[in-house]
Amino acid sequence: MRLVRKQVLIIGLIGLLTSCAQIGTISGGEKDFYAPKPDMEHASPPNKSVSFSDKQIIIPFDEYFTIQNPGTSIRMVPPHATIRSSFKGKKLILQWDEELQPNTTYSIFLDKAIRDITEGNDSLIQYVFSTGPQIDTLSYSGQVLDAWSKKPMKNVYAVLRRDTDSSIVSYAQSDKSGFFNLTYLSEGNYTLLLIDESLKDLKLGSDEAVAFKGNSTLTLDQSVLDTVPFLLSTPKEKALFKDVSVFKNDMVSVSATHKLNPNSFYMNHLPLDSSRVKMIRPDSAVVFIPATSMRADLNTLYYRGEQVDSASLRIKNIAETGSLTNKTREQKIIGEEGIHLLFDAYIQHVDTAHIHVFNAVDSSVIDDFSIRYAHNDLQVFIPNIAVESVIIMIDSNTVQGEGIVNTSFEKRFAYYKDRELGTIVLKVNAFDKPLIVDVLNGNTAVERLYIDTPQEPVKLIGLLPGEYSFRVIEDLNQNGIWNTCDPKTFEQAERVLYFDSKNKLRANWEIDVELIPTAP
Repeated sequence: MRLVRKQVLIIGLIGLLTSCAQIGTISGGEKDFYAPKPDMEHASPPNKSVSFSDKQIIIPFDEYFTIQNPGTSIRMVPPHATIRSSFKGKKLILQWDEELQPNTTYSIFLDKAIRDITEGNDSLIQYVFSTGPQIDTLSYSGQVLDAWSKKPMKNVYAVLRRDTDSSIVSYAQSDKSGFFNLTYLSEGNYTLLLIDESLKDLKLGSDEAVAFKGNSTLTLDQSVLDTVPFLLSTPKEKALFKDVSVFKNDMVSVSATHKLNPNSFYMNHLPLDSSRVKMIRPDSAVVFIPATSMRADLNTLYYRGEQVDSASLRIKNIAETGSLTNKTREQKIIGEEGIHLLFDAYIQHVDTAHIHVFNAVDSSVIDDFSIRYAHNDLQVFIPNIAVESVIIMIDSNTVQGEGIVNTSFEKRFAYYKDRELGTIVLKVNAFDKPLIVDVLNGNTAVERLYIDTPQEPVKLIGLLPGEYSFRVIEDLNQNGIWNTCDPKTFEQAERVLYFDSKNKLRANWEIDVELIPTAP
């Protein structure tokens, strides 16, 4: 079976702003779904006036309103004047004292500044005038998508600055489909950033998502409808730890923004043996803290690798009886995976003489089994998986941790038969870069593959019947995680591709799926 992902971007023409109007649709209550609308026919002076020499603009609206945060929500660009705002009845009055530059097109943005009194609606409004004989007419339109999900991003600011002095020339916000439209522009060189910001300062904050192209320089000599989307992501933080939390006894869950090295963890400045770090993914782990490293009060987990970080933790070092939980799917398991038994503490020793396995059909003893344990995971492997189901009994005090032992345990596990499962042969040789491939069943990733050399097919065995699709990350630096953008070096986020065609897998089937990348 051959799966070809065709990515077609259809962008309708976005008309130039020929009058002062709302950008997008503003939701309201049951009685009033729209923001107050400006009456440009009766504005003084009218919208798009030329040879403008006044220091005051009056804009009437179709209903009463209030002004919200005028210091940050009312802005002139280029920023050659500071606007004072007031209102009288349904009229907005804008005034300033500075002399404006000659032969310049100006825009005044009301960035969610005008609000409905009763319903609280707001909108983005643009008023345009020129101090010269004509208004600049060029425009630049595009679309912004989330770099990970490829979904349209709403209310992202497109901020256009002059390349020579970084002064703001224009800005706009994306609509619910991710489209934005920068208007009334002149020929020249600019820098363009798409920023998902909350402060409305039109500057990129340290934790704000951003999108750009190349070195962000944009040369305009005509109006442009850009059909290649901007991809929005949050730049990789300098800090390493994204989340650190104690969730059971001596177990600390760690997720990071960078790849983790199991040899780089310390507790209270004492190095932790790498055997106590259970890697879940390259950027996440469970750290098992030894009692000898713990303090009675506050503890600190350190990471000292290529990145350095620390987190303060309150750990209750209380001896508790470990409990066993089943980690397999619906109590049915695939033979090659073994039976996973998950403890709630670090395993130091297992007395195999007190683990018993029986055939669940006739209660006969199965002696030919092996065990393997690491961290908090105990696996039981039975080579003769011709049996339909087994019963595992573990006597109390068999599994020992630091000051804790298990209670007795008995549970039945059934095996999937080979004919109940299917196989996908995944061909990714159309790629020439290392890959991270998520195998998706619906919206759930059931398996993650790390493929350094995509020339050879990958065989996915033991899959439950269902419909499968795939998400591919081009892992350029082979660190096993998705790297986001870096606006300082203009490095884009690693490309994410979705192969959404549903590949139906039936029991006892083997199907071929080929993933072919689209053009960058």
